[in-house]
Amino acid sequence: MKSFFLFLIAIFFNFNSINPLLAQQSYPGLEDVTWETGQVIGISEMKSDPSTFIFEAGTGSRYGHVGIIAIEDTKVFVYESTPPVAQRTLLSTFLSKTNKNSDGILEATIIAPIVPLRSQESLKLIRAMKKAVKKEVPYNFSVIINDESMNCSEFVYKMFQNIKITIGEIETFSQMNINGFQGQLINFFGANNNISPQSKIITPVSVINSPTFKVVKANLPVNKLISEFEIFNSWKNQNGFDELAQMMGLPVDEILLMEEIAMQESYRTYPQNWRQ
Repeated sequence: MKSFFLFLIAIFFNFNSINPLLAQQSYPGLEDVTWETGQVIGISEMKSDPSTFIFEAGTGSRYGHVGIIAIEDTKVFVYESTPPVAQRTLLSTFLSKTNKNSDGILEATIIAPIVPLRSQESLKLIRAMKKAVKKEVPYNFSVIINDESMNCSEFVYKMFQNIKITIGEIETFSQMNINGFQGQLINFFGANNNISPQSKIITPVSVINSPTFKVVKANLPVNKLISEFEIFNSWKNQNGFDELAQMMGLPVDEILLMEEIAMQESYRTYPQNWRQ
């Protein structure tokens, strides 16, 4: 009888979480994380997607992408909205596109609901994410919230709505750093003609700083917004602008000139309704 109960406990544990020793491989800076369904992971994709510089600079953060952890069949997956459609990715594959800092540490932050998910909530969350993947919900290349597509932070926000948990915040484009680097951010990347100051968006940084979630592991700044200067120098010191310049067809030196006009303070104060 005792063995039977231990078996049931093991089944429950494997469904909801996986000890790092069972996660099949070590991830620098995340070795002590116990992976659980319902955790959210935020990363910098500096090298794998240099266009995310605009998201980091535009939101006063180091977060360009977010996804949701799910434990299935003793494996760790990340559900995410990434071009072209919503998809399920092995954690190892997801982290392979995560930038490493100069010390070789993965630039990733893990958060989890303050109130742990019940088994039924975990199941319902996974079902909702699987449905989005099966439906092949398109990636939202616009920052404007709509009913037809989702970007990464919209995906996280909408999936948790299925279990009545709020994560992230709907804000307007006017609350972003739209004039970053004295307007150079828009000059470099262009402006979407469909965007107005009142366009509704959800950003990765608002997801990571949600007051309904706690920090499990932070290898990137949390509970604050950071300056253009800090973001710029993180990219400069890790040679992130090499790929960005190649993508944009610009000389690296032209991008590096932005350092001279980078603000030393964050573009806005940290919102009082975020995690304090």
